[in-house]
Amino acid sequence: QCAISACEKGGEWQQALHLLDVMAESTVQMDVITWNAAISACDKGCNWRKAFELRDLMLQAKVKMNTVTYSACISACAIDGLWLQALGLLRDMGRKSVDANTIVYNAAIAACARAGEWPQVLALLAAMEQLGADRNTITYSAAVTALERGGEWMKV
Repeated sequence: QCAISACEKGGEWQQALHLLDVMAESTVQMDVITWNAAISACDKGCNWRKAFELRDLMLQAKVKMNTVTYSACISACAIDGLWLQALGLLRDMGRKSVDANTIVYNAAIAACARAGEWPQVLALLAAMEQLGADRNTITYSAAVTALERGGEWMKV
C-alpha cells in the first residue's frame, strides 16, 4: 500500500498499475485503501479511463467503493469535463448510501464547470445547501468559472 500511495502522490499512475499487477499475482490482499491509491494515482496522472478501469476491477474483486473512491473517480472526470459521468457517480453514491462531502461535490462542480454546464453547477450548489455540506473557496470559484463559460456572468 505504501508504494502505491507514493505513486499516487507523485502522479505515477503507470508505476501504481504495475504494483497493483504485482500484488494481484501474489497472495497480498488488495483492500479499498490499495484500490483508492491506485485510482487516485490515475486521477493525478490525468487518466480517467484507467481510473474507471480500476474502479471496475475493484468492483469485480467485490471491494466496496467508499467516499475516497468516488471522489477520485469524480475528480478524474473533472479533468476532461465529463460532467454526465461525474453526476452519475454522485447519484450512485446516494443510491449506495455513501456520504458525499465537500471534496466530492467540488469535483462534480469542477466537471460541470469545465463543460460549461452552469445549470448543473447551480443545482449542485443547491444540493450542497440542502444537505448542509460546507461550501468553500474552491466551490465558489468553480461555480463562477461555470457561469463565465456559459456566458451567464450576470448571475455571479
